[in-house]
Amino acid sequence: MVDFAQLLSDFKASYEVDVLDDTKRKSEKRVAIQPVSGMNKEFDSVMCDLEENHKKLEKCLIAIQNRHKSREIRWYHKKTNGSKVKDTFQIEIPKKLNIVQEDDWLFRTETQNVSRWHTPRINKLLQIREKCLLQKESVLKDCARATFARFAAIFVREQS
Repeated sequence: MVDFAQLLSDFKASYEVDVLDDTKRKSEKRVAIQPVSGMNKEFDSVMCDLEENHKKLEKCLIAIQNRHKSREIRWYHKKTNGSKVKDTFQIEIPKKLNIVQEDDWLFRTETQNVSRWHTPRINKLLQIREKCLLQKESVLKDCARATFARFAAIFVREQS
């Protein structure tokens, strides 16, 4: 007989629940169950790659802030359900700063008060980020399949 309390305890120790607040309505939240650090090497590798990518993007922003001597320059992330990676990490520059964009900057969008840009370096990092996010999604699906298979095998064994 399987000790289901122990089995569930092991499951809880192997995974963490992450509440994702990326929906349009505040009342809707998605929940992701993902392995804790050290439980899945492939997942850990993807998360490390995403963290490194984020640090490189932050360095890009800091370099732009330093070059134009303004901390008012910041990231803009479009907040919509299913937002594409290209809609994130836009350099948002208040128009009141009168900063002339650099020659290689790529215009994204603007409002009455700000303009938003990408640079070739940011675009390259966003392409890498998109690949990492797809890989993360794939690894999470594999983890879920393996977990369900493990529970199914125990259930079949208990039914025998």
